Amino acid sequence: MKKILKGTLLIVILPILLISCEQMFTYSMFEWAQRDPSNLSDDQQISYAKSVLGSGDKEAMADAYEAIKDNTDPEVQLLASKLAVGASGLNEAVEAAIADLDAIEDGTKTIDEYLNTIDESMLLAAVNSMANASRDDSTESTITNEEYITAAAASLIYAVNSSTVADFDAGVTAIDVATPDNSVSASWDKKAAYFLQESGYNSTDLDSLVNLNT
Repeated sequence: MKKILKGTLLIVILPILLISCEQMFTYSMFEWAQRDPSNLSDDQQISYAKSVLGSGDKEAMADAYEAIKDNTDPEVQLLASKLAVGASGLNEAVEAAIADLDAIEDGTKTIDEYLNTIDESMLLAAVNSMANASRDDSTESTITNEEYITAAAASLIYAVNSSTVADFDAGVTAIDVATPDNSVSASWDKKAAYFLQESGYNSTDLDSLVNLNT
């Protein structure tokens, strides 16, 4: 039960953390953006990406991410990270878990049912794009605490979903002993440790957030 509650609470707190990402842009769609964004100019791709961020359209956000993911501008990499979070289905998993919270707590449903709906590749993309963005001093200064903690949570969920770690307990322990590193090539736990550090949280804070018994 403790494991279920910890995983459940992690998912429940994520909507609060993601609000800042979703409210940064208006979501009106440009008529020209209905085309394949990969055929647009770089500036148009970025405009399109901003227009679909937080729209709830996972396919559009995934297409926008694919269009801008190789743009080396750190600010675009930050945008790509936010798009990947949206395209991963994390928000939908959150909404479903909240709706079924009683069933999760009484054991009728398991947290795995919700985690398994999340696109692991997009979570990893979100983490790596955030790492790229955070390596630039000017862009790093614009990343909010909420965006950092979201990236850390995405790292942890990716590790659990991909069976890199057995469960949330093991994941939090791995983060606790990891050396912070925001290199894209760094292991998931080192990147998570870096994101937590920059957010002003640490693994103990994260554990407290997701553990009803502390």
